[in-house]
Amino acid sequence: MSQADFNVLLKRIEGRFNAVAPAFIRAQTASVLLRSIARIGLRFGRSRLLEYIRLTILSDLVRRDQIEGWELPPPIVGRLSKKWGSKNRRSQNSVADDIRVVLAELASPAFDFRTTAGIAAMRHFAETFVAEVLAEFREVEPRKPFSVWKEELFTLTSRKPEGFWSLPVINRIAEWLEPPATDRNSAGRQFGS
Repeated sequence: MSQADFNVLLKRIEGRFNAVAPAFIRAQTASVLLRSIARIGLRFGRSRLLEYIRLTILSDLVRRDQIEGWELPPPIVGRLSKKWGSKNRRSQNSVADDIRVVLAELASPAFDFRTTAGIAAMRHFAETFVAEVLAEFREVEPRKPFSVWKEELFTLTSRKPEGFWSLPVINRIAEWLEPPATDRNSAGRQFGS
């Protein structure tokens, strides 16, 4: 899928959401007060819900290698395949699929930031493999969609806080009001640790 087609799909989803959400609210209750509260909630939560849908679809497209612009750099695939493919008798395509799974985990809306241990546990990979994939993709130019940001907690560069939200004081206040979802702060629930 091209990025342009993906953007068209997102616009259509947004249009469908705008058409269905008010009818859904009306069908849920006859109370004017509850409808008003639901409309206010919808107004504030709309962008979050649409972003969740965007990231869910993007994550799946990345994992399946079905979106343009996310083609893995051959030198990175070659280096990782040489080490991890020979260790486990796996083909270069199989290692490339595992790399895509790691990137798809970063795109997933389930967490804002990820740890190597969290991704490894979620996908049953060696933690050292995940660490090497993340290290390789931290070196990719930031304009690439699969560029990785951070050192201890990871996310795609496109998901990092920008503008007003990246200012140190504002960022701390925002994190205090709503801490980012990480696999570190929910590891006990998800990974049994």
